Amino acid sequence: MHALPRHTRAALVMTCLAAACDGRPSAAPPTAQPSARPEAAPPSATIALPRSSADAATPPGSTAATAATAATVKGGDLGRYYPETHMPEGPTTRRATAVLLLATANAPTPDVEGMRAIRRLAFQPVLCVVAGKLATGAACGEAMPASARVRVTRADGPTEVDVERSRAPFRAEVEDGPVQLPAPYAPACCNYKACHGKTIPYQLVEADARTVTVATRPVLAVWPKDADLDLVVREPTVDPAISVANAPWTADRGRTAPHQVFAIGARRYAVVGDALYAAGPSGWTPAAPRGVGARRYHVLATTDVDRDQRPELLVYAEWANDHGVAVFVNDAPTPAYEASCGNI
Repeated sequence: MHALPRHTRAALVMTCLAAACDGRPSAAPPTAQPSARPEAAPPSATIALPRSSADAATPPGSTAATAATAATVKGGDLGRYYPETHMPEGPTTRRATAVLLLATANAPTPDVEGMRAIRRLAFQPVLCVVAGKLATGAACGEAMPASARVRVTRADGPTEVDVERSRAPFRAEVEDGPVQLPAPYAPACCNYKACHGKTIPYQLVEADARTVTVATRPVLAVWPKDADLDLVVREPTVDPAISVANAPWTADRGRTAPHQVFAIGARRYAVVGDALYAAGPSGWTPAAPRGVGARRYHVLATTDVDRDQRPELLVYAEWANDHGVAVFVNDAPTPAYEASCGNI
């Protein structure tokens, strides 16, 4: 994340998860001509983002190891789809109620020209444990106070930030008709045609009213700030110690090599394009249906919020024209929570 002065801000999108919407889509902040940005590479998460040790891993291809990292597979640099891996260390505790939140990127892309408005960075509650029981979506926001301090994934700058609910009702005009929700609720996602789902977005409270914070990749947050969720931030890397020989995608000419292979205890997972696989006693099998319209899946993080020894997976779906988010829990093949902004 990086704070820009208000007089230099610019933005890009007409579609967003509620995590990027401020609940007042018709009210645009002052804008100005954005500064020039390089075209050669996608933006990094912060200024001078440090490289993590996992970037040095040598992943296998579909059947044999290669010298390339998964982050440089065909399709370009995948790092921009993943949170920064740094989560500040410090004393944490298991809590009966705790929430994982996600903010999607709100920064302009290099192809944006002219004047655009940047949406306020906001976090959407996606996964939680409430009184010891697992829950997802709006129920997680309902378990939080109206304002809170959260711990965030960030390589530099403050690792704790303040967030707050919107006090204004949500109103939007889309092709299918007007959408209205009472505060603090908002749709989980809106595009030009329709709004879908229901959530409680938490907007970032700027430390300096003259600035607006931009994120060029997803940001994860934890509430309470010292809560232990068994959170592991994932990367587009392949663990070379995990065998993928004779995996089902190796026989599918339409599949590429996996861009993520990792283990959680005895469980093993692989992401190949828009397919998520898990390895059990009978070998690799699909762990989720292939994304309809999604180009690629990216497992952003894994948790065990309710400590039942069954991990939860937070998945980002990369669409041609937008994105989606899904949460898979308890080894179920269908998501417990899903919000898609894609429109095909």
